[in-house]
Amino acid sequence: MRNYDLSPLLRQWIGFDKLANALQNSGESQSFPPYNIEKSDDNHYRITLALAGFRQEDLDIQLEGTRLTVKGTPEQPENEPNGYIRAWSCSLLA
Repeated sequence: MRNYDLSPLLRQWIGFDKLANALQNSGESQSFPPYNIEKSDDNHYRITLALAGFRQEDLDIQLEGTRLTVKGTPEQPENEPNGYIRAWSCSLLA
């Protein structure tokens, strides 16, 4: 995919450059859930995931080669109506 600089064409429309930039950058991937990767030294990293509503027992963490996969399925509370399914999966590549 090629990137084209549209700024010479958009100079005649004041304020349109912000809209054009938003459209050009809309294809960038978003990450969910939010995470931080902290490097403690050359061989050790700490990965922190924002996982509201999940306990450590609800998580399945696997490392396959350079792919870290975290899957979570929380226990359904007794008072929550049936029919709702809560689950997610996240993969990080090194």
